[in-house]
Amino acid sequence: MTGFGDDLRRERESRNVSLEQICEQTKIGKRHLIALEAENFKAMPGGVFNKGILRAYLQHLGLQEAPWMERFLAAYRASDVAPTEDENWLAFSTAAHGAAVPIQKRRLRWIGAFVFLLLLVAVGLVVWHYLDY
Repeated sequence: MTGFGDDLRRERESRNVSLEQICEQTKIGKRHLIALEAENFKAMPGGVFNKGILRAYLQHLGLQEAPWMERFLAAYRASDVAPTEDENWLAFSTAAHGAAVPIQKRRLRWIGAFVFLLLLVAVGLVVWHYLDY
């Protein structure tokens, strides 16, 4: 079985897409794309930035994100490059992405924002009234 990076490069080449085209469309540096395909994780920025780079790469090629992200994370962890800090960021980003705010809290936030806006308008009207005289 070939590695994650080799398969990723083959997918890109099978679509006749150059690294320069991906760089131009995604605004990701070529050195990071080369590092991704070479599985040179030390040359990548680390943390959630790595997932963002991969996500943009996959979207540009029209590849499904979930299976490639799983393969990336497995290769990244197996490389012994991912320090504990990166693991914490990966865990945080996964948890934050799936976390849902209960509807009661969302309603309270909107009510609070609405009340604040009403107070702001009321204070503005009072100030405008006194400045008008």
